[in-house]
Amino acid sequence: MKKISVQKDVWISKVLCVFFGSAWTLALATACGFGKPAPEENSDGSITRPIDKDPLVDRAQREHPLVEQRRGSELLKQRAQWAQKAQIAESAIVRVAVQNDATCARKVSDEVKCWGWNYRGALGAPYAPVGAPGTVISSTTPRKVESLTEAIRSFSAGSYNLCVVTQVGALKCLGSNQFGQLGDGTNTSSYLPNIPSGLGSGVLRVGIRFNKSCALLENKKLKCWGFTLSTLPSEIPGVLSGVLQVSIGQDHQCLLNENFGVQCWGSNQRGQLGIGSELSSASAPVSALGLEKGVVQVATGASHSCALLADATVKCWGFNSHGQLGTGNTENQTSPTLVQGLSGEVVALNLGDEYSCALLKGGQLMCWGRNSNGQLGDGTLENRSLPVAVVGLQQGNIAIGAGSKHTCAMNSAEQVQCWGAESFGALGSGQTNGNFSAPVTVKDF
Repeated sequence: MKKISVQKDVWISKVLCVFFGSAWTLALATACGFGKPAPEENSDGSITRPIDKDPLVDRAQREHPLVEQRRGSELLKQRAQWAQKAQIAESAIVRVAVQNDATCARKVSDEVKCWGWNYRGALGAPYAPVGAPGTVISSTTPRKVESLTEAIRSFSAGSYNLCVVTQVGALKCLGSNQFGQLGDGTNTSSYLPNIPSGLGSGVLRVGIRFNKSCALLENKKLKCWGFTLSTLPSEIPGVLSGVLQVSIGQDHQCLLNENFGVQCWGSNQRGQLGIGSELSSASAPVSALGLEKGVVQVATGASHSCALLADATVKCWGFNSHGQLGTGNTENQTSPTLVQGLSGEVVALNLGDEYSCALLKGGQLMCWGRNSNGQLGDGTLENRSLPVAVVGLQQGNIAIGAGSKHTCAMNSAEQVQCWGAESFGALGSGQTNGNFSAPVTVKDF
């Protein structure tokens, strides 16, 4: 009977609250018990109101649906901004591609021209022993790659290779195939484009370097092949989400995933994976410390790596023998470390073997690291552990390419300048040797 009377009292209180609660809200809040469960009778006959089960308390610990919706909208907006910046960075490295002793560049019309050493057909021209009729040993000025006639989606150059992705998603590669980097299952080089096995369609972007090749597919998966890998494309496992970018180092690779985070795999002897130590290598991608989100571009040199963050700052890690990490010293870094001394907003990165370059908003360039051939473009041959401005540049640069010993840039008028080692005519200046520590204009591009 006690229990029935308690429930009766509760309902009487609630009825009174219906009539008077609007005027006596504060006074009757406890009596009304709105938002709280009914009191419960204990075994000893006492009454307990279970505050710990109060839905008002539980609700206070959760975000209001409108707050959750707003937070979701802000996240979508943020990711859209990151995606736009990533696209800008990507567009800056697919117009000029620097090989070891050669350079290739693409016009808006999709015409591709190359100059420098035609090692094993790297310029897309017939090659043969010195003196053979009808062959090209090297070219000191740009020559059109006649075999590339289709509209191009993506473009990249490696040590002695050139690859393009057509607008319909077919991958085509030419040049040296000593290490299977053409992806056709052989080691036969070709100055004519080959289609790597299984990649005649569905390819979005391509990255090649150091005798290795990787293709980013339209389904956001990644396949790689070449030096130390198979001569046929094989899928890379262990990616946290879809792949947006890929960059190839000498013994390691890095990618940008759809979370806008950096993952690297391969050798870690110099700390180039960014995992906080130099201990172990990784056969599958691992996350770089502190770069799980908010990154819009990843780039690799021979044994160092850099990331462009959404706030336009740059972090680098790995081998630092010549100051290529931009930290003001030559100490290796096993974790991503902020580059010091950049004088503007960075929009894109491109890394040489042992140096690094950044394209700034407005078209200026800054480089740091090894400078033995003038590849930093600051008018000297001195190594720099902090970024220095490239001197004598044309206005409005939109693209940058960095290699082992020379660097090139293209402006919005499709004028190309190069600096560094002029071996085999790689700078396009009309000469075949010497070091140029400041930019020279490529002739007849």
